[in-house]
Amino acid sequence: RQCRMQGPHETYRRYCLAAGLPATRSMVSKLQELQLGAESISFRHQCLGCKGSQATIRALDLWMMGAKPGPRSLDLSGNGIGDATVLSLVDLLRSGSHWARLHLLDLRDNAISARGAAALLDLASALRCLVDVPLEGNPIGD
Repeated sequence: RQCRMQGPHETYRRYCLAAGLPATRSMVSKLQELQLGAESISFRHQCLGCKGSQATIRALDLWMMGAKPGPRSLDLSGNGIGDATVLSLVDLLRSGSHWARLHLLDLRDNAISARGAAALLDLASALRCLVDVPLEGNPIGD
């Protein structure tokens, strides 16, 4: 007999499957932290890669719609995130009022180039609350 996940857990599972990734308990539990009103959420060094990061970001964004106020910090450091994922992230953060409290977006130790950094700079001027976007360990100047 198979147990079905409900709500944000099911959403995350679907996005993981679409991206060709397993929906691990630790990743799904991060959504539960948000459901319980967590001020910060960390996906630090989860080895998500670009596809997994995009799936995670889309699932988070869907969950955040109509939910409690969003987190004040989001840590996606050390996940192999590149410019394509950063551009998707920037679009989502600009479009959703549920991200209006985001103060810290940690993107250290990824694969972000000058193109992604420029998009993040534009985002920081659009989202006044976003004041800290660490980018150390990215090939921005390479």
